[in-house]
Amino acid sequence: MKKLVFFLVFSIVIFFAGFFSFNTNKIFAQYLPSSIQLTPDIDKFLKELEKLNEIEPMWNAPRQNAILLRMLVEMVNAKNALEVGTSNGYSAIWIGLGLKSAGGHLTTLEIDPERVKMARENIKKAGLRKTITVVEGDALNTIKELDGPFDFVFIDARKSEYYDYFKLIYP
Repeated sequence: MKKLVFFLVFSIVIFFAGFFSFNTNKIFAQYLPSSIQLTPDIDKFLKELEKLNEIEPMWNAPRQNAILLRMLVEMVNAKNALEVGTSNGYSAIWIGLGLKSAGGHLTTLEIDPERVKMARENIKKAGLRKTITVVEGDALNTIKELDGPFDFVFIDARKSEYYDYFKLIYP
C-alpha cells in the first residue's frame, strides 16, 4: 500500500510540476545518476521521440522525469506495473527498460486509437513488445479487467480522474 501511494503521489507531483511551469529537469538532473545506461540505438530513438514531441505535443514526461521513473521501477524491483495514459509510449518505454532487466511486465492503458497505434509501433521499435502490453480503451473500464496487484503505478492521464483511477487500482 505504501509503495502504491508513493507512486500515485509522484504522478501528481510530476503533473503539478509541469502545470506550474516548474523546471524539474534542472532539479532532477542534479540528483539523477549518469549511470543510467542506454544502448546507442535506444538513446537515439528516445531522442527522436523527444524531438517529435516538440513538433507535435504528446504530453510526454521530460527525459529527467522518465529517467526517474525507470530508477524507481528498478529500486523497488517491480514485476507488475501499470501506466494509465500511454500517449505515444515514451514513458512506457522508460518504465519498460527498468522492468526488462527484472523480468517484469508493464500494462499501459490508452483511450485514443491513434495513440495506441503509435505507442505499439514505438514499443516494437524499442524492442519491448514482450515487456509492455498496450490496452486500448477508457481506463475507467479497462482497469477493472486487469490482473493486479501492481507494485508500480504511474498515472498520467485525465487529471480530473486521478482519484477515480486510484479507487479502481486500490479498492
